[in-house]
Formats: sequence, structure tokens, C-alpha cells
Amino acid sequence: MTFTQHHHCRGNLHVVTLKKAFRLQTGTIKEELSPPELVKEPVIEDFVLREENDCYPKRDFVDVVLRGSVYAPRNKVTHVLDAGFSIQHKAHGIRVFGQRKLQIQAGQVSFTAPEPFEEVPLIWEEAYGGHDIHNEETGDIWDLKALGESISKDLSHLNLSRYRRNPIGKGFIMKLKPEHDGFLLPRVEMAHDLLTPKKLESPKPIDWHFQPMPACFDWSHYHWFPRIAFMAEKLFGKVDEALPQKPALPEYAYGYTRDDLFKKAPAHELIRHPRMFNGAHPALQIPNKKQDLNISLWHMDPDQPEFSFKIPYDPPRISMNVPAESKTYKDKAFLSNVVIDMNKKEIITTWHSLIQSKYPITDENKDKISVQVDW
Repeated sequence: MTFTQHHHCRGNLHVVTLKKAFRLQTGTIKEELSPPELVKEPVIEDFVLREENDCYPKRDFVDVVLRGSVYAPRNKVTHVLDAGFSIQHKAHGIRVFGQRKLQIQAGQVSFTAPEPFEEVPLIWEEAYGGHDIHNEETGDIWDLKALGESISKDLSHLNLSRYRRNPIGKGFIMKLKPEHDGFLLPRVEMAHDLLTPKKLESPKPIDWHFQPMPACFDWSHYHWFPRIAFMAEKLFGKVDEALPQKPALPEYAYGYTRDDLFKKAPAHELIRHPRMFNGAHPALQIPNKKQDLNISLWHMDPDQPEFSFKIPYDPPRISMNVPAESKTYKDKAFLSNVVIDMNKKEIITTWHSLIQSKYPITDENKDKISVQVDW
């Protein structure tokens, strides 16, 4: 797919989007599949970004999305399991639990023992987060209810009783109340930052920043943190001043900085921020060094405890001819997205090329642009 943007001083910027799909086997990528259709509009269902728009080129970071489940070892009763993944030889551990609940007895807070499990899906609903329905008033620091009524819009999704990193997960509590007894707890967590009874509460509205990072590796919604920080969050102002320096935000462990997330920038600069269009989990936004991706997964295949493979960096070559120009523009595409679907045992890669041409392209001659692709 090709689309063109015209700038009155700089000519035309042509964005070429290409996709490729492969069958996945242990150690190798086999048998190229028919390329999937390009996603021209984001697919959002039940407040979850199911499919990202393929038109967004990502030059500085590659988004890697991981879908699947964690499987207990065969013929073993499992209540807790350490799993994880490694990309470019950098490992990230996750801990998986059987179902647990919050228990409040005689003023003491504890977690029930995890139930046995065979499979736990890696989805937002099983990760840390959620909606603290018992603290709606505490989270409505802007009087959203009255504001929404004045403009005839439902603004409840901005209420801070919904966890900004994952409002559909489990375990997020602003202030403990007896009504929280029996609350479901997350089944998948980042191993280095586990939820504990002592870390359960986030009593001040702004304290949600220091709560754990969700352990889901699908697309993050545009309105969720930290993605929103590169689109609108900085315009709210003074958030950085209100946050103490310690404890550190969990995003810092993945290469984000305080300036990335909170430094106020002019609105026109936000459009060019390199991470604005990156929607993968922070652990899976990989600097684009134009090299093969070595990937290992632990306990994400029902038959093999370790599943390893390599995604070769083999960029397609683009040749483009535009109306009114005799020149053939040539370029190599760069990798933007990799979607690893362990449920389907397939990989989808998305590539982009940005080509600048000189003469204006009108609506009448857009269809005359020709693109040849050499894989």
C-alpha cells in the first residue's frame, strides 16, 4: 500500500507499507503464508486495541507484539510458574499464578493461595490493572461527572479509579475498603515487580504512576500510559512537578526517562516524537539496529518448555515511479512491527519505506504512482 502526503515546500512524502507472514516452527521460520490485508484503521473492541493501524512508520523503535499463553509443564500440578522471553539476548521474566483473591480478615490483608492451572492466556484481562469500582469518587479529581453532563459526553474513562496502564485488568485498588474482600488478583505479573499486600493500595490519585507494570504484550491502547505521554499527557502540565523522584517509575527499567514521559513540549513537536506511534509493551520496543531478531520464549508452547527462533532482517527493495518525473526512486524498507502469535504459530512483519519526490501529486494522478517490490 502507498499513500502520499504533500508539503508545499518539501514536495511529497510517499509512505509505502508492506506486510509478510510466516509459519513458525522451533528454531526456524518456515513456509511463507499469504500476506495479510493491511489494517488501515485501528481495530478497537471493548476498549482494547486489537489491531494497530499499519500506516504508521516506526524508524527508531521496532514494535514486537507477543500473543499466546503460558502452559504448565505436562503431568505436573502447577500453582505458580516462572516464564518469560528473551529478545536480542535480553531476558524478561514473568510470573504466572493460578486464580487468587484478595482476603481481608480482622483488618489483616492477604492473598489466597493460587489454584492449580494448566494454561493462562497472556491478555490484558489477566494482567495487573483494572477498575476500582469502590473508589469512583476518590478518582474523580476533576469532577468528570458534572463536566460530562455539561457537554453531554461520558468522561468516566478519565476517572483515576481506572488504572491508566491497563483499565481492564485485575488488582488495582486506590484505597482498601471492606468491599474489596474477594477481589480477583492478576494471574500474570512482571517477575521483578510483583504485587504484594503492602503494595496493593494507591491512596493518592497520582500514586498510580508507581504501581506495577502490566504483564501483557499485545497492543497498548492510545489512551493508556505510557503511550499517551507522547500524544497528549504532556499538555496537561505540572504532572512532573507533582511526582517525587523516588520510587522510580517502572517504565524507567525499559529505557524510558523522566523527560520522555513528563517534559512539557510544544504541541507541534509531539507529532514528531519517535515513540508516538510505538504501541508495544515497553519491554518489547526494540531499537531499530537493522539486524536479525533472536527470540526465545519459555513455557509459551504446550509441548516445548523453551521455544527459540530467529527473525532475519531482510528488507524489501522498493522502486517507485511518480507522474511528471522520469527518475525512478529507490529505497530499502525498514522494519516497523513484528507480531508473534503463538496461538496460531505464525509471525507477521510490517515494513515501511519513506520516499520524498519533488513535483506535486494531485488527486487525479495519485493512481498513476507505480511501486515495484523486490523481496
